[in-house]
Amino acid sequence: MLMILTWVLLKSVTREPPRSHVPYPAAPEATPARVINVSSIGNFFFSPEGGFRVDDLSAEKHYGYYERYGSSKLANILFTRELGRREYDDGNHVVSYSLHPGAIASTNLSRHTSFGAVWDLLVVLFWKKGGFSVLRRETFKTIPQGAATTIVAALDSFVPPSAHLADCQLSDAVHHSASVELQEKLWKVSEEMIASVVSQ
Repeated sequence: MLMILTWVLLKSVTREPPRSHVPYPAAPEATPARVINVSSIGNFFFSPEGGFRVDDLSAEKHYGYYERYGSSKLANILFTRELGRREYDDGNHVVSYSLHPGAIASTNLSRHTSFGAVWDLLVVLFWKKGGFSVLRRETFKTIPQGAATTIVAALDSFVPPSAHLADCQLSDAVHHSASVELQEKLWKVSEEMIASVVSQ
């Protein structure tokens, strides 16, 4: 869905002509359009070893709710980076960012979460390698506090293109499987899926 939406809107947000080849943000008169993808720290904790199951994106062969959540959030980050590589690095007026808004307890999103699911969550959080150092930086946020990082991504001219953000600053809490190779693979598979839908 994310790629389909971007694919539809991309021509609208890309300014042509002219194409600026001046490094951002040195050209404030030609500020690039921004694509912002809300991800989650769940990408770090819940994605499987390889990032996600490229051969089973629809979860017909295997389904685990936390794994699929983590993979989907990692996909947001990979998509963001590949879009930036293809658009901004290619000289187009589009930059992209991904972000973790924080743990926002007041949204009531977990109202249907079972005790078993909570237990599974705790097990993953405390056994994830390097998880404690990431988790201890997390504090519950209000909705306005959670929205702050999105505002920074949308407006701060000093955030580098294709950056991942958390707590209104650059973040490295990204699953270790993230790579250019995986970005390209996800993009290619997504294009194939879109083509199959559009051709119907």
